[in-house]
Amino acid sequence: LGDGPPELLQLLPSRLEPSQLIYVGARSLDPPEQDYVDSHAVTLLSAEPASSLPDRLSAALRKGRFGAAYVHVDLDVLDPSSFPHVCCPAEGGLATSTLVAAVAAVGADGAAGPDC
Repeated sequence: LGDGPPELLQLLPSRLEPSQLIYVGARSLDPPEQDYVDSHAVTLLSAEPASSLPDRLSAALRKGRFGAAYVHVDLDVLDPSSFPHVCCPAEGGLATSTLVAAVAAVGADGAAGPDC
């Protein structure tokens, strides 16, 4: 997120700012992660209520006035009952169908480049 050694950062044409990040479905942040989210204006969208996640994500994209979205999916955002094959499963995650609907909502709002 735009952090790193100055000698590497100067090689980048642009950097992603924390305020450009929408963190979706996080439910078990460790203290340093939570501190980063809290102190860097990162938008955090909970997985619940799952039925409204696509609409909440679309609203967050509109609010941020992003011209395009880049989607990165960590599969541990999924609930273990839906997808148990991750290193750190945690209850209360997204159903696979909810994740697909949320990604589709991003695509409906504009250009999206997936990275799964």
